[in-house]
Formats: sequence, C-alpha cells, structure tokens
Amino acid sequence: GFEGNWRDISYVMWLDHMRDGLNGLMAYDFNDKEWKDSHRWAAYVILSVVYEAGEDCLSIEKIINADGQEDVSIVLDESKIDSVALPAVSEFLRLLQRCKHNANVDEAKRLFNKYIPGPEQKEWLMQLRSNVKTLDDMQLVQPNLVLTKGKVDLKDYQGNAEGVIQSVLDRY
Repeated sequence: GFEGNWRDISYVMWLDHMRDGLNGLMAYDFNDKEWKDSHRWAAYVILSVVYEAGEDCLSIEKIINADGQEDVSIVLDESKIDSVALPAVSEFLRLLQRCKHNANVDEAKRLFNKYIPGPEQKEWLMQLRSNVKTLDDMQLVQPNLVLTKGKVDLKDYQGNAEGVIQSVLDRY
C-alpha cells in the first residue's frame, strides 16, 4: 500500500479542485450570464465557497511568471483546509442536500446563483479567464507509467493530437 504522506495527497486534491473551479470560468458566458456546463459551474461554486470562507485560506491572482508571461497563481493554505475550507464546503453541501431532500428547487437555485459572477467581477474574471484559456490551450496529455527493467518510468507526450494518439496506443 501507499507509504507516503496522505496529507500531501489531500492537499494536492484540494488544490486540483480549486484549479478545476478556475477552469470552470471557461464555461461561463458573460454576455448571456449563464453557465454552459453544469459540472464546471459546480467546480466554480466550490472554488467560490472556499474563497468566500476567507481567513486567507485561498488566494487567486494574476502574476508574471518566470518567462515574463501573464499567469494565474492559486494559493491554498494547507493549514486551513481542515479549519476553513472543509467546514465551508461541508456547510454548503449540507444546505444543498437539505434543498434536495425537501425538493426546494428555488432555494437550491438561489444557493448556486449566488455564485454567478456579477458585473463588478467581470473585468477581473475575464482577465483571469484569458490566462486560464491560454493554459487550457496547452492541453496536457495523460502520461503513462512504463515498467522498464524493473524500474517504473513516467512517459510524457506532446500536448497535441499526435501526443494523444501515441498516449492511447502506448496504454493499450
């Protein structure tokens, strides 16, 4: 079994979910003020719930990376996952479950619609989204683990159609 640090895995999973939430912006139409994908909307809502919880648990900002390019930085304070992020998400999901249990569609919509970006956020989120789009354009192709002479190696592929095809061919 796994002998590493489970806290590290938990942190990476939380951080990955926050990144998914930011990627959720790609499914939001600022002109029509509607979400085009419910799963991305849900990921964005979870990101927003954690961000709204405050206490410097989560920060998102535009930065200039080492290559001099605009980028997005997501910082999740690992020490606040259990005390801030988890309780905030748990409470949100508890409220959502209560709506589901009582068939209260209007209240469930209110919970989710609270996190539709407002006009005051549009410019900042549009800038973030352009950076997310740039990252989204550089699609990562799923790597493979390869056993060579008793050693496990990670085999990466190019982020294009050829890389996707080769990854699948090597996997199967």
